[in-house]
Amino acid sequence: MNPLLLLASLYAPALAQDVLVSEFESESVTDIAIALTLQDMFLAELERQGVKAASPELLLANKLHPPEGCLAEPGCPKAVLTHWESPLIVFTSVRTLDSGVLSVVVRVYDAEDEKRALREIAEEIPQGQEAEFCRLAAGKIRGDLKLYKARPAGKPLPKAPYPFLAPRIRTV
Repeated sequence: MNPLLLLASLYAPALAQDVLVSEFESESVTDIAIALTLQDMFLAELERQGVKAASPELLLANKLHPPEGCLAEPGCPKAVLTHWESPLIVFTSVRTLDSGVLSVVVRVYDAEDEKRALREIAEEIPQGQEAEFCRLAAGKIRGDLKLYKARPAGKPLPKAPYPFLAPRIRTV
């Protein structure tokens, strides 16, 4: 067997993902640990709901991680999605408000229209409700993925209302 074909076949399973998840960005140094914890919870929830997601670590290992500021660069989300042959990419920012509540914004893009998010989920998450937020956000992305796969070839996916607000998380 051709060694190049063998090498390419090793990367093929890694490139066949439903969703690419970019590293969760934090607005301050103090939020880095919180962002990484939330990122791990979100990836685990996507997996639990049956969505194959390429983690930031997998993207980085394949030297295909979206560069910092990718959303501001014309063509960046589309280029990453095209290379990975993936329909959706998720960008998330996390910051802690003065009240201690997390402010999280999740933006989902497809290769059809990179100037406008397919879906935006903006939520303030009380302490202890992080898992519930991840469950709701992953469910919305799973729904978007089902719509994407069911659409006729070449027909763009209709955009969710913009900005989309996830159902309110109940405070205990």
